[in-house]
Amino acid sequence: MTNIQNLPVVVETPARMDFAGPWVDVDPWRRDLGQSGATLNAPISLISRAEVSWRSSLVRVGGPSGSRLVGAVDNLVELRSKDTGARAEIEAVSIEGIEVDNSLRLARAAVARMGIAGVNIATESDAPAGSGVGSSSCMASSIVWALSLLAGKTMTLEEIIRMARDIETADLGIAGGWQDYYTVYGPGVHFMIWEGGEEGGNLHEQVVIPDGFIGQVNRRVVFVYSGKSRLSGDIHG
Repeated sequence: MTNIQNLPVVVETPARMDFAGPWVDVDPWRRDLGQSGATLNAPISLISRAEVSWRSSLVRVGGPSGSRLVGAVDNLVELRSKDTGARAEIEAVSIEGIEVDNSLRLARAAVARMGIAGVNIATESDAPAGSGVGSSSCMASSIVWALSLLAGKTMTLEEIIRMARDIETADLGIAGGWQDYYTVYGPGVHFMIWEGGEEGGNLHEQVVIPDGFIGQVNRRVVFVYSGKSRLSGDIHG
């Protein structure tokens, strides 16, 4: 009998810095006041990383002429944060009602929303929690993207963005804007327009930047972590 381990799926999404237009992407500005706005940001080399895999292994049973691969997927979900060391193993059917460490809440909510069981999810972030560079939103995007790839579910980047944001805002009740999620589009400078009102949409394009621009930014910008974290949703409120 040969045990064939499934390969994990790893997705890395960068945090961001914004050059112009912070806060105009949040719902109180857009929805309640009906205001439109625009934001210019760029990914930075601080990564939110999600690694997912099926809990079961494929096992080959039978002889050479009649062998077949079988897999026994259990109904458990294992959540693990490499940053805090927190870990939880829970039944998928009750995952929404189980209290977990704060560092595991995004993964728990993603599994519940996507209806996936029998998976391991490990997360790790280069940026400290609450450091103001959008690391939690990027982590939500990484988890959703990784789970969709593992399950063979085709999702566009816009669908990943919207599901990740729904997980944070609707499922976890964390107030926030939109710009953090758009780093899934990759390197470069991102220009986003936020249309006001209840039905306001998002317009995104990657900006063509001149040669040497990134080098100038790297030479002139210094990121310093103060050691004090804060939840941006508390500021939005």
